[in-house]
Amino acid sequence: MYLVKKGKAPNQAHVGIPDGLHEEEHGRRGFNGPSSHLYRTHPPTGWVRIDGPLRPRAFACATLSTPDQRSADARPVEILRSPDVRVYLSRRAETMPYFVRNADGDEVQFVHSGRGRFETDYGTLSYEPGDYVVIPKGTTYRVSVEAGPSLFLISESPKQVTLPERGLLGHHALFDLGVLTVPELAPMTDTSGREWEVRIKRNGEYTKVVYPFSPMDVVGWKGDLWVAKLNVRDFRPV
Repeated sequence: MYLVKKGKAPNQAHVGIPDGLHEEEHGRRGFNGPSSHLYRTHPPTGWVRIDGPLRPRAFACATLSTPDQRSADARPVEILRSPDVRVYLSRRAETMPYFVRNADGDEVQFVHSGRGRFETDYGTLSYEPGDYVVIPKGTTYRVSVEAGPSLFLISESPKQVTLPERGLLGHHALFDLGVLTVPELAPMTDTSGREWEVRIKRNGEYTKVVYPFSPMDVVGWKGDLWVAKLNVRDFRPV
């Protein structure tokens, strides 16, 4: 396939759109694949009714209650799903009394409000509003709430979460990898001889594994797979 231009269309996408026309982008693989821009005399969103599963929906997440808001033992609520991603909302008010290990995919947790820390296999990461926390598939962790209820928007991807190619922008574009925060190993403060529960999520179902010792017993690690944190303050858009 090669670039073709037909009819009334500007030389560049998104620039100089003729008066009275509406640009529609048709593409593959998001913004990374082949694409065309169609210039219509009516807006594609100018419908008068939609019936069926593709009908647009708006979620009032600002007021949506979640199970983990009411009970520390509960989990986030799923609000969206597709073959490529699942999206959850969490309003955790108390520290998780258990650990979780997601075997279904990587997680990206965005912190809207609240402060606390993630206790993970790789160490402890504090969190605050504006943080993105990437948790690789198979990582054992829990959320410890320290200040106020914590609101998280959680994306779960069965494919590995990676950075897109930056091309001519260079490898320092958008943010420098040096601003990523790495967890710090810290001994568990609660070393009592009680039992510890890990809930493993696989195919959307949970298996409970109980240990007579804390699962946070890592004293060292090395490698290029770990929990990472990026705050929006360190993001530099083009």
